[in-house]
Amino acid sequence: MSVKIAPDIDKKFIGIPFKEHGRDFDGVDCLGLSYVWYREHGLVIEGIKTGENEISKFWWIGNPAHYIEGITQHGTLHSFSEVRKHDVILFFDPQNNSAMPVDAGVMVDDRHFLWMSERLRSSTRMLDAELKDKFWGALRPFEVVKAARKVTQKTLIT
Repeated sequence: MSVKIAPDIDKKFIGIPFKEHGRDFDGVDCLGLSYVWYREHGLVIEGIKTGENEISKFWWIGNPAHYIEGITQHGTLHSFSEVRKHDVILFFDPQNNSAMPVDAGVMVDDRHFLWMSERLRSSTRMLDAELKDKFWGALRPFEVVKAARKVTQKTLIT
């Protein structure tokens, strides 16, 4: 797979190495990459509360519902056709026999998302029909919605 960069993405988000539970530019996992993206755009989204210090690599085996309960505390879920910039997109692996998400990315515009590959490092990819079969849902964090409302209100006032 060739690595392509979304048109307007800051290049500092490309090529970050993989590090399980990483949450900074020294290394990230798929959720960590989303946290870094949001933090760099002025949005702080609290960590997912699972009752554990870290989310284990195979978190869905013991109690897959706790992840869904955790993420929905931070936003609303949307379908493939409703995806937009700043949504966290979640994917499941059809070969895994689990209907729970196992991978995540963050939309950097309305067509491209930032994602993490242990092999390729962080890069962008187009959200296309090929990925629709693996698409689990899109989380639109409440903090993103609040920030959008502030920008809209500010624009209307000035």
